[in-house]
Amino acid sequence: MSFRVTRGVDRRPVLLLENEAPYIKALDATPPAREPELDHGVWLILAFAAWSIPDIAAIETALEAAKHFNGRVNLGLRPFDDFEEFANWNPGTAPTSSPYWILFRDGDKWWEHQGLATVDVLIDAIESTGGDQKDVVN
Repeated sequence: MSFRVTRGVDRRPVLLLENEAPYIKALDATPPAREPELDHGVWLILAFAAWSIPDIAAIETALEAAKHFNGRVNLGLRPFDDFEEFANWNPGTAPTSSPYWILFRDGDKWWEHQGLATVDVLIDAIESTGGDQKDVVN
């Protein structure tokens, strides 16, 4: 269970995951649109600045929170370089700080948070929205 943030040949950030559960996904940095799989089930998304040490450290927090739910919540980890990249996958969002957390439930936004968060904050947010009660789609 490990991860590494690197750059692709196109210089876009890439997250590489090793030996993680199937409900944990590395997402593309700049997709043309939100991935259809994010419209089904419960997804906690961590969008992190690929150049920020605190943001990269937040990946561990996200992993721990997701593992608390043991597959009842999917985790998507999306690197980014600047906030304009959010327009394609999360229109109408204008974050001003990172990392950026969002909880989707069947494609609808249920919760969002800008900045660092603790595992307890994430677990409470997911439980308070009832997000942990839905079946996940892998």
